[in-house]
Amino acid sequence: MRLSSAWTTIVMVIVAVSAFGLVPAVAQGAHSVSATSSHSGPSSHPRPQASVGVFTTDQYGSTTSDFSVGLGASQVSFWAYDFGGDGNATVTIHDLNHTRDGLTDPVYTHRIHIQGGYNYSYQWNIFYQIPLSLNAPGTWNITINGTLGGFASQNFTVHTYYAYLNYAQGSILSGHSASETYGAILTINGAPYPGAIALTVLGIYFKSGNWTAISGFPRALPSGSPIGEFNYTVPGNTSGQVRFMLWANVSTNGTKWSETASDYQTISTFVTPLVSLTGCPEGCGGGPFPVGSTLFLTATTRSTSGGGPVPQPGLHVRISFQVGTKGVAVTGVQTNYTSNGTGGVALQFPANVGPFSTNQTNYVNVNVTDPLNPTAHYQTVQIGFDLTVTTSHPRIEVLLDSSTYFGGQTATATWSIGTSNGSAPTGWVADFWEVYTENPYNILGFASISSTATSGSFTFVAPSGYNGVIYVYVEAHNQTNSYDGYTDAWVGGASILLSPNEQYYLPGDTVTVSVGTQNLPTGALLTETVVDGSGTIISQGPVAGNNQIPVKIPMVAPPTYLYFNVVAQDATSGAVITRAYVEVSLGAGLVVTAGVQTKSSYADGSYQPGQTVTITYSISTRGDVAPAKWFDITVCPGSIYYCGVGSVYLETSSTSGTFDYKIPSGTPAGSQQFTVYVYSISCGGYSYCYNGATFSVPVNPSPSALQYELGAGSGVTVGWLILLIIILVVGLLLFLIGRRRSKGGSMGGSGGPAKAWSSSDSSSSSSSSSGGSSSPPAADPNSTGGGGAPPLPTPSK
Repeated sequence: MRLSSAWTTIVMVIVAVSAFGLVPAVAQGAHSVSATSSHSGPSSHPRPQASVGVFTTDQYGSTTSDFSVGLGASQVSFWAYDFGGDGNATVTIHDLNHTRDGLTDPVYTHRIHIQGGYNYSYQWNIFYQIPLSLNAPGTWNITINGTLGGFASQNFTVHTYYAYLNYAQGSILSGHSASETYGAILTINGAPYPGAIALTVLGIYFKSGNWTAISGFPRALPSGSPIGEFNYTVPGNTSGQVRFMLWANVSTNGTKWSETASDYQTISTFVTPLVSLTGCPEGCGGGPFPVGSTLFLTATTRSTSGGGPVPQPGLHVRISFQVGTKGVAVTGVQTNYTSNGTGGVALQFPANVGPFSTNQTNYVNVNVTDPLNPTAHYQTVQIGFDLTVTTSHPRIEVLLDSSTYFGGQTATATWSIGTSNGSAPTGWVADFWEVYTENPYNILGFASISSTATSGSFTFVAPSGYNGVIYVYVEAHNQTNSYDGYTDAWVGGASILLSPNEQYYLPGDTVTVSVGTQNLPTGALLTETVVDGSGTIISQGPVAGNNQIPVKIPMVAPPTYLYFNVVAQDATSGAVITRAYVEVSLGAGLVVTAGVQTKSSYADGSYQPGQTVTITYSISTRGDVAPAKWFDITVCPGSIYYCGVGSVYLETSSTSGTFDYKIPSGTPAGSQQFTVYVYSISCGGYSYCYNGATFSVPVNPSPSALQYELGAGSGVTVGWLILLIIILVVGLLLFLIGRRRSKGGSMGGSGGPAKAWSSSDSSSSSSSSSGGSSSPPAADPNSTGGGGAPPLPTPSK
């Protein structure tokens, strides 16, 4: 909303009015919290004198202490410093109303890396996301703690809604009614605030050297209506401004919060109304008007508050007529109006001879006054108009035999005079014709016609070497008026297209330029001229039948530039129709390739922050650039346009090789860009002495242990090894189970059928003999042996 330094005075008014009990009890600040947080705050612990600091920023690194719940506005980043010598420090974020909000305190803890004394979290996409489900606003706190640097903190505000005020009309006049729109809006989606909210508005104006409350203010706005509009009346004889302040107060679980908004509007003053008189509401001009036609008058009443004029409704408009200096009345025409909501007044009246004259100037007078400010009025606006007995306007038509011409081509124009009602034109004389270009302005042809004929024609030559529009005019007149007609056409449609087979050539190459044409006249001649950078002609003559221009580049002392020029000429006159050229140059500069040589230890190909990798590079030259003896090499993480934290610089005389590079700690997960910039120290400072190669490195701060490869690049991971062991163990168990089932439980070995098992067998085999020993098993009469033990003899009794 619009504010000014005069709000200092407003605050004094609010205090003064409050003393009389006019202002309701609201929060004292724009964003205030009256409830005491249960969080004691980290600053309650004794700390050494701090050489650290932390400041909240938005996602782009701009410092701010105001955040709002909503996408793109609730990411809390920070920048921190630690000059105490710590390599790392701890940043925490606290919600001072975490119990109310149902959050665990602290809501965020992050161990940051300090390099060069600073850490800018937004550069590494490190931030705390304020929960989008947060309902209540409040005060939050961010701290930094370093072992050597000490402790520091900063409060910041989190908003969940905002208040707004805005005037509903473009201008206001003293004594008139006006309105303001208001609202309490959720920051997350722009919807009206859904909870209980108390809205109070104060309106003041300047009177007798003091700010005074407008009648009816302060005013409590309807409860349960977080958005709406309220009306007010500007006090009479007011000048300067009216001002408003809105308090939107909520109370949640004992916590009170207030968001405020303010608005002002300058009292307007009159400006001259806009008045027009035409022969119809839209699309026709103003006079002279034929006798008997209907005229259309519009007036817009306006006011201004220091800027541009704006429509002002509700003003009185009086219309009067006169001929010469004598006032006249027009029968049946209303003369008193009130301007509508857009400040407009409109009326029609007949332009008849009787009240009006054909041999004197006629006038319409428009006078505006303000019924609520009788002493204020506009200066009367007067518009004159003439009446004519002519009932038909002439029309001059100009036609060309083509809409497009080539340079040097002859064009034919035909003109005709007619009337708007189709009657034969009389008393008209064709004066002259003219042809000109617009950009730049240049007259191409001009000649007198001086004919009473109603039609005719003329010719002119389209300009050579011009690409653009030409305009053709014919003018005629009668005893009282003059009119003109015109048309236009395009000149320069012919073109030559030159296409080289390479933009940068090397010694020994053959540069070939292909010649294409468009819209050239039949028989046009094409000639070519090729010159080098010193102006020496390399080739010249007609373009060959295959429409190609080849130039062999010498191995020794090749030219730095070549210019291929092609001209199209008219075969008869030799006039240049169009031309074109193209430039090609000697390829020169550094070629740089670079990448990570170290194989990843993980199957996903990722590397870890803090890991040292080997970067390989190769530098070569092309063209006439002499090989350099020394190179500056810079490795930049992050954006290819910014070398920040983690950059490494080295010098070398080798055109290829490797060097170690440590991926910066704190590098976030994902594909990260790295650029190797190379500058040739002995190259002389030209632009081709500098080049670079960009590559991406997949970074994963927490790779899976199962994806660790047993030997980088082997493809054999810990996960595969564990799976292989499981497969082997399961296979061995299945093998042993299969062998046991194949034996079927026989105790006599293989070679014969097993004895049938019965309960009696089971019983006898499990019982004990009187002698205390088990009875041997009975011999199987059907057994044929097969490697088993022979049957025992029957014991004697």
